[in-house]
Amino acid sequence: MEKFQLLDTVIYIGDDALDKLKTQLSTLKRVFILVDVNTLKKCLPQLEKILPEEIELHTLAITPGEQNKNIQTAILLWKQLMQLNVKRNDVLINLGGGMVSDIGAFVAATYKRGIDFINVPTTLLGMADAAIGGKAGVDFEDVKNQIGIFAHPQSVFIYPPFLETLEARQIRNGFAEIIKYSLIEKNNLWKQLQSFSFKELPNEKLIADAAKAKIEIVNKDPEEKGLRKILNYGHTIGHAFESLSLMHDKNPILHGEAIAAGMICEAWLSNQKTGLSQTDLKAICDLILKHFPKYIVPKQADEQLLEFMRQDKKNTQDKIQFSLLRAIGESKYNVSCSEQEIISALSFYRGLE
Repeated sequence: MEKFQLLDTVIYIGDDALDKLKTQLSTLKRVFILVDVNTLKKCLPQLEKILPEEIELHTLAITPGEQNKNIQTAILLWKQLMQLNVKRNDVLINLGGGMVSDIGAFVAATYKRGIDFINVPTTLLGMADAAIGGKAGVDFEDVKNQIGIFAHPQSVFIYPPFLETLEARQIRNGFAEIIKYSLIEKNNLWKQLQSFSFKELPNEKLIADAAKAKIEIVNKDPEEKGLRKILNYGHTIGHAFESLSLMHDKNPILHGEAIAAGMICEAWLSNQKTGLSQTDLKAICDLILKHFPKYIVPKQADEQLLEFMRQDKKNTQDKIQFSLLRAIGESKYNVSCSEQEIISALSFYRGLE
């Protein structure tokens, strides 16, 4: 069992995490759990087993998928909380992946000016990234996370066996963020990933190392005034890919798939702008393409992708800003790139075999 502290949030990682959750809930008379239709079937029964019998359980269920992380779903949840007469001293448990963590935290933090919430991530993306760090929000007008706030959970309980409920694509989805942590700061993740196989999951050490990397950064810069911006590596272009796919594809790419493609494009920009060596560029491309299929980016989509990037929250004075790499394990934030440089990065990605 690993235990970390992120500001006022306690984070437990390990096979005993649900036992810790049971202890925390033992003083409550009722509990409210947000799930999607997948975690309702596959994960909620395990959580119900650890709840004291006397606790009154209420379940709120939403439809999974990034396309449903919007203000309409938030309104639906606020209405349900009101109908259930949820008070300011009640607690909402977010049981699910990154989408559930994001919108659940947003709804809890805004309902009655804020009720406590607990994150219990069930996907690799949630465990390694989304459930940790205090960002909460929804997508708006096809732009990722355009409406949101900083709101930290009371606690986070990461139970790696939940990963056994996932299909391979969802595991890969979360793996992209672990690759990101291996690139943005010096740690032992890059070395671990050179021989990594998905057969190793659930892997408590890998999840804990990734979570620790994020926790250390967020503790130094909780509200993204400086250092925390390095967590956006791969996300400026990656979020544009994700928004484009949500608009046009019947089977949209997942967040991690988009970020994987974005990291390759932004590695090329790093080679051009911040001194990333050709050797490191090749190593990054090789590792990502080993685990992720290429996203087909039509050339005619370049202007739409640029428009999404113009809406990015990191931008200043009409300049598209990036967090790039100086080397594997060394980052630089607030790097402006021209639109022509971005188009060249997209062309580089298209040309990869």
